[in-house]
Amino acid sequence: MESGINTAGVVLLHAGIIVVMFSMGLQTTGGQIWAALRRRRLMAAAVLANLIVLPLAAVALSRLVAMPPEIAAGFIIAAVAPGASLSPKLSEIANADLSFAVGLLFALAVLSVVATPLLAGWLLPDSPNLQFEPMRIIKILVLFQLIPLLAGLAVDHWRPGLAGRLRRPSILLSNVLFAAIVAFYLIRDFAALRALPPASVAAMVLMTLVSLAAGWWLGGPDKATRQALALGTSVEFAGLALLITTLSFPGTLASIAVVAFGLIMILVNTTAALVWGWRDGRAAEAPAVNRRQVAASE
Repeated sequence: MESGINTAGVVLLHAGIIVVMFSMGLQTTGGQIWAALRRRRLMAAAVLANLIVLPLAAVALSRLVAMPPEIAAGFIIAAVAPGASLSPKLSEIANADLSFAVGLLFALAVLSVVATPLLAGWLLPDSPNLQFEPMRIIKILVLFQLIPLLAGLAVDHWRPGLAGRLRRPSILLSNVLFAAIVAFYLIRDFAALRALPPASVAAMVLMTLVSLAAGWWLGGPDKATRQALALGTSVEFAGLALLITTLSFPGTLASIAVVAFGLIMILVNTTAALVWGWRDGRAAEAPAVNRRQVAASE
């Protein structure tokens, strides 16, 4: 029975990642990708933050709080899995630079196919229970992440009419599968989630805040771009990390750590996006209010 439930979870993850990647390709244009890549300083900052600064910060935090090896593995893999499809939506809520957010997401999703397994293989704690095969994971990610992403981009480029008809259903299906995956792992692993060491949970919260700060600091002088890079850096692709831990370390606390870290990232970054959007809305309303007050006084 338990084996059947675990198999269902893996199938759900595979389907979710395929649909999310295909939908992402449908929503991304070549112009957005090119525009993002032309901003070389910002793209270099994004790669620096996502593939160097944050992975090293995750390792340092896991050692600082003495995370158990399995929890540290899930935490680190989530920290080196950039390219979450949620980041453009949060950028839209925050009134950030949405075009850059979309282009950045595509670039990180492509890079993560190779970078995430290699970084994980390098940074994971040394433990007999954590036998990791980077090349095997790269092959899986090419099949389930890169090919659907490029297929969606190709459909959008070569068959724009078909892409237009598929876009809304693919987004809806992505959201449904995302909700189903979250519900599945919350229900299955609720007791284990509650039993996570408080120090490990605190490290996950701190890591999310550090990620936001790093993206903001590296985002340059423009506030909208800073917000987009902060959210693009801080929202990791938990689904990808969950797929890797489920395939590599089945039945361990690694997947529990990914679920916990993913929920923390969603809560913290959604709050940040809402606050930024609210502040921008208030700032936009202020001149109009002042003009009405001046007109009334005259």
